[in-house]
Amino acid sequence: MSFAKTNGSNAYRQIAAHGGVAEADPHKLILMLLDGALVNSCLLLAGQLQGASLRSIEGFAADDPLFEAFARAGATQCGICTPGMVVAARALLEQEGQPSRERIREALAGNLCRCTGYMRIFDAVEDAARAAAGGAR
Repeated sequence: MSFAKTNGSNAYRQIAAHGGVAEADPHKLILMLLDGALVNSCLLLAGQLQGASLRSIEGFAADDPLFEAFARAGATQCGICTPGMVVAARALLEQEGQPSRERIREALAGNLCRCTGYMRIFDAVEDAARAAAGGAR
């Protein structure tokens, strides 16, 4: 199923289902937030996690503006890159709030997408930033 054809209320469930830990696909679990900073989980040692806050995509609120923004923008297709894109975008939005298009490009540069051509992903992040700031979508 294409995420682009879903409504916002289903976006979280579909993103989590396609990118969630429950699927046990290690390629979808690499990017996480460690104390708010974007990290590659496969490079972490267990000792680094003691007393730290670690969040994967499953730790995001179901009403996170990124989920609906990705669905609205048609920013997901096969779903392989979506969890990493959403986690990286969340880290950026928590750090900068209203990033420029260039900053969005830089922040998501480590995530590869074979389907969307990135423009819709960048649009989704901008849309989520506006929504979080209370602006029009």
